[in-house]
Amino acid sequence: MSEVLTGHATEPKVHGGLPLIHLKDLGKEYVTSSGNVKALANVDLDVQRGEFLSIVGPSGCGKTSILRILSGLIPHSSGVALLSGEKIGPGAGDTGVVFQKSVLLPWRTVEENVLLPIELRGKITQESRDEAARLLALVGLEEFAKKYPSELSGGMQQRAAICRALIHDPSVLLMDEPFGALDAMSRDNLNVELNKIWIATKKTVILITHSIPEAVFLSQRVVVMSARPGRILEIVDVPFAPMRDLELLGDAEFGDVCSHIRRFFKQAA
Repeated sequence: MSEVLTGHATEPKVHGGLPLIHLKDLGKEYVTSSGNVKALANVDLDVQRGEFLSIVGPSGCGKTSILRILSGLIPHSSGVALLSGEKIGPGAGDTGVVFQKSVLLPWRTVEENVLLPIELRGKITQESRDEAARLLALVGLEEFAKKYPSELSGGMQQRAAICRALIHDPSVLLMDEPFGALDAMSRDNLNVELNKIWIATKKTVILITHSIPEAVFLSQRVVVMSARPGRILEIVDVPFAPMRDLELLGDAEFGDVCSHIRRFFKQAA
């Protein structure tokens, strides 16, 4: 393949303009009954507005800790974490999160689940209902707005969860293994759908995944993490056009980029 372009962990590639997310010397330490556990150390990363970035690494390397710090669910222990130039704190409101499980409320319809973040913030308006309808149409669920989660497949539930994460128009969509529980075919098809959603919404997306092909298929850059305490080993630029389809999975250059990333984990093993 043509040479894989990479950026060193301490010198992240900048695509122009001030970064939407800025992490500098980020560290996270958990206090446990058996002693302190250092999950992250010296993480430096800039993410530009509108970028799709994935983070891969071995289990326990701190991938999910980064996501939880960015969402304001947990504090960082050291370093700097900024979103739109502001310090990230508890309950950061400018992010939407999609988890591995959809966690849709079973007693609420799909539309009601999507509107839940708006309801928690105040009164639901006709404008918010129209936005929910627009998002459901974007992911092909417009006919299922009045259905309940039990009437949807796992993939459809995750698409509804993405709509719920986007309903309040966050700057950043954070995704933690959103398709990890699905079969391979459903996962591939949802990756194509997610690529279309990213292009249509122009959102900044950060994806946590154990799947190297998924990371390469979806992303503009892939962050490769070390084992705990998690550090950035390399940032790999993905050399493909933004719009992608499943034919890319059979492309020789796609395979070479995946192999380049996979070598980090073979060395660790």
